[in-house]
Amino acid sequence: VNGMSVVMVTHDRFEALQLADKIYILPQKPARNHKLIELDRPREERDQDFVQEYLAQPFWQAYHD
Repeated sequence: VNGMSVVMVTHDRFEALQLADKIYILPQKPARNHKLIELDRPREERDQDFVQEYLAQPFWQAYHD
């Protein structure tokens, strides 16, 4: 469906990488948009290897729980 947006809030980075086209990282309270990540790989092509590789990137380490 074109022209429709959905906002999903999650604390699960794996879930976000598998389901989202854009990820906004909100690390502080009150929530402020700290970083926008736009995923260019289609969701149907994102497997566990993709997620693990993406989470290994340095900027994710700053947001590790």
